[in-house]
Amino acid sequence: GHGRQVAQWARVLPAAGRVDAEAWPGCQTLGVIDSLRQVGDKPGQWERRCYISSRKLSAEALAQAARAHWGIEN
Repeated sequence: GHGRQVAQWARVLPAAGRVDAEAWPGCQTLGVIDSLRQVGDKPGQWERRCYISSRKLSAEALAQAARAHWGIEN
C-alpha cells in the first residue's frame, strides 16, 4: 500500500561445509533475501538481508518467515 511496490528474491544453501560448525552449532541453512522497494516515482532502493537458521528451509519458507517477521516489526 501507500504507493509502495516491493519485489524480493530469496536464495538458500545448505550450511554444511560452508560455516564453522563449532562457531554455529546446529546451523542448517544459509539464506539471502534481496529486495527492491519503490515508492511512487522515486528511484528504487535495494536491500540485502542475510540469514542463518537451525532449520532446513526452502527459499519460499525463508521468504515467508522474513515477511512474517517484518510484518510484526512494522
